[in-house]
Amino acid sequence: MPLIGDVSVKDLKRSDVQRMADAIASGKTAGVFKGKARGRAVVTGGSGTACRVVELLGGIYSWAEKRDLVQGPNPTRGVETIRGEPKEQVLSPSEMAELGKALRAHEAKAPMATAAIKLISLTGLRRSEACRLRWREIDEAGHCLRLEATKTGRSVRPVSKQALALLRSQPREDGAEWIFARADGKAPAELKKPMKTIFAAAAPTVGAQILRRTFASVASEAGFGDAVIAEMLGHARRGVTERHYVRRADNVMVAAADKVAAQIAVMLAGKPPATILQLEMTAE
Repeated sequence: MPLIGDVSVKDLKRSDVQRMADAIASGKTAGVFKGKARGRAVVTGGSGTACRVVELLGGIYSWAEKRDLVQGPNPTRGVETIRGEPKEQVLSPSEMAELGKALRAHEAKAPMATAAIKLISLTGLRRSEACRLRWREIDEAGHCLRLEATKTGRSVRPVSKQALALLRSQPREDGAEWIFARADGKAPAELKKPMKTIFAAAAPTVGAQILRRTFASVASEAGFGDAVIAEMLGHARRGVTERHYVRRADNVMVAAADKVAAQIAVMLAGKPPATILQLEMTAE
């Protein structure tokens, strides 16, 4: 808006869009702006943001072009941008130990938020999947979660005995639908604010998505391949049969989930790596 907001669509040129992209990439639009009541927007800019803004503008222009609302070539074509590399940050054992301390410190005053974070840590679930989990989606006999609606559709996730024990420990009222419910019980509790407080107490960089990547990293270091990790994380399946056939988690997948969760539990407890080896030997 501050860069091309006063330019008429019919006068917008590729050079205007290029200057906009360069300005965003260099941080000229960065700042903290007032939003809704008691809210604010923190704008950082950067090359990744510039790329996304140009892509969005190009999509809007294409939509208008197909409806004969604009004429001429799309002004975003040929604009030079640099796509930011995807973030691959994961938490180290010491950072996981700090998260464990923060969870223990907040357990009494924010029990649902701490439980949700533990669940994400032990399963690699997305934040929305954990916070919106329903009691009926838990299949204890099959050692899995049968998620009815996720980013990739229906999904069966192998789940560890540690995660199942955590879920069993949550209070459940008669007729309750969600594990983490709002006070009125009519909808799931999103828990964004209390979770953010706990993450901030652990480290500035901690977040639900980073916990998901940490789960995948621990699984990889434990020797599991990409296919097993993808199954545990619920990545999209490519084939038609795979997308529509909801399977039962087999023993191999459950064992993998158990091993990864056990290692993460040790990290959250702040115990030395040797404890992980002892856990593995005991399991065998």
